[in-house]
Amino acid sequence: FSSTFAHADISDEIAELKQMMYQMQDRIEQLEYENRQLKVQQTETDVSVQSSSEIDQSMNRFNPAISVIGDTTYQWADNGEGAQDTSEFTFRELEIAFSANIDTYARGDVYVAIENEDGETEVALEEAYLTWLEPPLDGAQAKVGKFRPAFGKANRAHLHSLSWVDYPKVIQEYLGEEGFSREGVSASYLLPIHSFYSEITGEVMNDGVADNNDFAYLGHWKNFFDLNEELSLEFGGSYLAQQNGESESSMTDLMGIDLTLKWTNPTADQRFISQTEVFNSEAEVFGADDVDAWGAYSSMEYWWSKRWGAFGRYDVWQELTDTSLETNSYSAGLTFAQSE
Repeated sequence: FSSTFAHADISDEIAELKQMMYQMQDRIEQLEYENRQLKVQQTETDVSVQSSSEIDQSMNRFNPAISVIGDTTYQWADNGEGAQDTSEFTFRELEIAFSANIDTYARGDVYVAIENEDGETEVALEEAYLTWLEPPLDGAQAKVGKFRPAFGKANRAHLHSLSWVDYPKVIQEYLGEEGFSREGVSASYLLPIHSFYSEITGEVMNDGVADNNDFAYLGHWKNFFDLNEELSLEFGGSYLAQQNGESESSMTDLMGIDLTLKWTNPTADQRFISQTEVFNSEAEVFGADDVDAWGAYSSMEYWWSKRWGAFGRYDVWQELTDTSLETNSYSAGLTFAQSE
């Protein structure tokens, strides 16, 4: 009698265990289904996010990189006995730059300057050009539009990017107050020399003389050497031929050489830059002898940290209209860079 009841109890427990196993199996299958659904939803979300990101990146490729740079100065000058001293703040320039890749073969650059000219605000198009990055010839580049010609070293830099407060006096005298930019075409070619960097540039542009349809022609040769891990040397030569407006055929030949020596300490935030340019101008004058003038500047710049540096510059130049007038100028400055 007692054994019968014991057998019945065991049978009930086995049935309950089986029922629990069936329930657990159903739950596991339900969890696996839910997990598969979550994976599908996550995959769809990732694809959607990736697609949206790719669309955003694709759209951003059509948006140019934009920079806005302001240039404000304070000047005080003792103008001598009997003259009023100069003391004023001047907002010299606001430069707005746009740059964008048009496709894999070309890039566009535009520089617009809002300038203070004798107390009046003027808007000027400094540069606007298209650069072909991959012409059919390997090592070549070309550009067309309005650009700063490849004459020398400092002329190619914008005012705000100079190491000094102003352009060297010889550049102001021979090329313009802020150098010069012209409409034209330019082509450069990187010579296949493996031991150092050597590039030649040829440019044809407007000659800058009013009511004149002739062109100016420029050639530039740039060479760059790594002397060692800390020291580099850049050497270049420039030649510019253009009409000077004295007569229909009067020409001015402007030649220049530039030399830049740069030392960098790779283990510390220190660098030293020495930059020198020499110019020679030969101008034809109608009914008179040619005018042969020369000028130069030499600058030394030392940075002893990422944010602090100093420079000194010496300028000498002869007046283009009267070479008997020779001027020497000395300047020095202390630079604090808010960020490196």
